Amino acid sequence: MAPDDQAATSAASTPEILLQLLKRDWPDARAFLKPDRLAILIDRLKALAGASDQADRTEALRQALPLLDPLPTNHAVRAAARQIITDLPDVPPVSELPTDLQLWLANPAGDRPSTAEIITTAQSSLLKAPTFTAAEAGLSSTASTPDLIRLVDPQGEPRFPVFQFEAGTKQPLDVVVRINRMLLADVDPWGVAYWWLTWNHWIGAVPAAEVGRMTDDQLLEAVAVLLGD
Repeated sequence: MAPDDQAATSAASTPEILLQLLKRDWPDARAFLKPDRLAILIDRLKALAGASDQADRTEALRQALPLLDPLPTNHAVRAAARQIITDLPDVPPVSELPTDLQLWLANPAGDRPSTAEIITTAQSSLLKAPTFTAAEAGLSSTASTPDLIRLVDPQGEPRFPVFQFEAGTKQPLDVVVRINRMLLADVDPWGVAYWWLTWNHWIGAVPAAEVGRMTDDQLLEAVAVLLGD
C-alpha cells in the first residue's frame, strides 16, 4: 500500500473517504469485480449518496461494503471498507458523489473521464445546490458582485448559492465574503463553489453546511490550510 493510501485509511474511515478512494482507484478496483457484483455495487453507491434517512444510508452501505471483498486485502479501497464495517450503526450523511465517480458509475467500463466531462458534470452538480436568482438575492443581474459566488446556469442566468446569505435578511455573511475573497471567487466562481459545496477532509464536512455551526475562525483556518498560509 502506498504511503498516501496508508494515511487515508489509518484513521477511522468514513463513507466520504471510501467514495474519494473509489473515485481515485476506480479502474483498478473494478478489475477485481465480476459484472453482476459491479452492477450491484454501483446501485448501492448511488443509493448511499441519495439517502437522506439514517436507516437507508446504513442499509445501502451494509449492502455495498461486502461487494468489495474480492479486492486484495492491502488495497486502499478494501481497507477503507473494512474499517467502516465496524462503525455501521452511525453512518453520517453523504454529500453528492464526487464528480469523477459519477462519471465512472455512468460508464463503469469506460475510459477515464475527459476534463470537459468532469467540468460539465461538476457544474451541473453545483447548480443542484439551493441558489437565488439575482432578483431573489436583491441584486441586479448585471451588478458587479466580486465578493459573492456568481454561477451562470445553462440559460445564461446568474445564480447565487443560498448559503452565502443570512436567512431572512439575505445579507451576505461576513465569513463567506471573507473566504470568497481569499479564494478569488470573482476569478474562479465554480472552483470556489466546489470548495464550499463538496466534502472537505480537513473540516470533516461540507463547508457550506458548517456556516453558523463552526466558528468563523475555524472556517478561515481551513482556507488557510488550503492556501498554505
